[in-house]
Amino acid sequence: MPYFALAPDANPANLINVETWTKLPPHVLPDRTIPLTGKVRRRGLSGAARHDGHIDGALTFDLLARADFNAFVNAVFGGFTTPSQHISLTLIDELGYYSPFLGYIEKASFQIAPGGMLRDIVFPLANLTLHSVTKTSAYTLTAADRLVYGDTSGGSFTLTLPAASAIQPRTVLSVGKLGSTGTLTVERAGADTLNGGTSLALTADGERVDLVSDGVGAWRRV
Repeated sequence: MPYFALAPDANPANLINVETWTKLPPHVLPDRTIPLTGKVRRRGLSGAARHDGHIDGALTFDLLARADFNAFVNAVFGGFTTPSQHISLTLIDELGYYSPFLGYIEKASFQIAPGGMLRDIVFPLANLTLHSVTKTSAYTLTAADRLVYGDTSGGSFTLTLPAASAIQPRTVLSVGKLGSTGTLTVERAGADTLNGGTSLALTADGERVDLVSDGVGAWRRV
């Protein structure tokens, strides 16, 4: 089940699963995952290269009914006369995770297919930046914290999830561990469940979990 989400107001707390507006999900091929570095490359005298430009990408659908396409454009752009919109969205990055980005979405190109359908729909994405924060001690996440790294180099601690009911269903919140020492514990809020239990423990440097809420009282790993 896909977990692409989008917030037309660019507030990550308001991410909504894209299939709220479309019956078919976006389709991401391996060459369409979102890079974590920009395209501009500068090489210093030392020989080191820096990719310090903005990240570009695309939100792609293989097939959409014209009515679903219209509903999506109206929800995201506010109509067909707006060429570009600043948004927050969850995309599959080059590591295979659902990651949150801030950036701009442009009007789509597409091909007209029989039966009131459109195919090969591509919404270009521009000026993307990864939306993340890093914590070094106990912290309770909010609905806007969609990617939180816990740096345990100074000792183990716990990150507490927001209430599952505070998050729109089928939208992703991710937690990753930084540091080779210590344990990062991811804990539920209140009486929520987390993968059927109450917590998860991350022990390896770089370990990460993508979690999705049911919008009621449960989180599960995806």
